[in-house]
Amino acid sequence: TVTVHPGEQKRIDYLARNPTDKAMVGQAIPSLVPFKATNYFHKTECFCFEQQPLEAGASAELPMFFIVDRDIPKHINTITLSYTLFDVTDRFSDDHNDLASLKQ
Repeated sequence: TVTVHPGEQKRIDYLARNPTDKAMVGQAIPSLVPFKATNYFHKTECFCFEQQPLEAGASAELPMFFIVDRDIPKHINTITLSYTLFDVTDRFSDDHNDLASLKQ
């Protein structure tokens, strides 16, 4: 739980873990509720903007910066943001150079 003052930039970190024995590439897809809050919630930097390479068994802290508009309606006092991390490794060839290029 994070307390946010409208207009203030906030940073939160998510923890991602690859429990497999193979390197993978993940793509995070957000979900925000209530839906009406989406017009007032602005991500300024987010790990979800890019694919995330994760080595076998590795964990990573993934930062996200956001601002909630000052104009958010008073009746919206709780916003829930969650992410699903999808394995998109199959979009890359078996050549580990493709995975390595994502780390740069």
